[in-house]
Amino acid sequence: MKVFFLNTASFFIHLAIIKDNEILYQCQEKNDSQLSEKIFNLIEKTFKEANTKPNEIKKIYVVNGPGSFTGIRLGITIAKTFAWHQQIPICEISTIAFLASGQQETVGIVIPDKQGMGYCGIYTKNLEKKQESYTNIEEFKKNNLPIINYQEEIPIDLLKIIKKYQDQQTNVHQIKANYLKKLAVEKEEK
Repeated sequence: MKVFFLNTASFFIHLAIIKDNEILYQCQEKNDSQLSEKIFNLIEKTFKEANTKPNEIKKIYVVNGPGSFTGIRLGITIAKTFAWHQQIPICEISTIAFLASGQQETVGIVIPDKQGMGYCGIYTKNLEKKQESYTNIEEFKKNNLPIINYQEEIPIDLLKIIKKYQDQQTNVHQIKANYLKKLAVEKEEK
């Protein structure tokens, strides 16, 4: 079974097509302000290099945040549209789990925000979530765990992610961004 993996939420764009337990092709490129201009070319290249047609994809995995606001929205929109059009299952993956995937021990992941705050999480080497929250980074570091910063180029284990989440899926219309922090407009609504 071929699956498509899409991450536009973090510091690096990750695209891949995986068949069973083999990565046919993966692309990793620094995410920047030109994401919306280049993402479709990268997707086209990924399918071409993997010798795969869109109708061969049987499931899509999308990283839904936290991270780049625009990146999250763009990735989710592409994934939802693709899944709906192809009538295939979709699975959402936290950016924090994605970043923890290549680690061989329990780690703390930090996605810095402003004024010492950030999106922080703790995951085991088997991608079991222990914590995800928007919190003070210095307080989070008191957990005394190895800390991974999302702006670093770190090892990612896509096969571990696919295996971990292979039985999970979300209704395509219920996929939503994982911001962890309430947006200003959400705070005003209360």
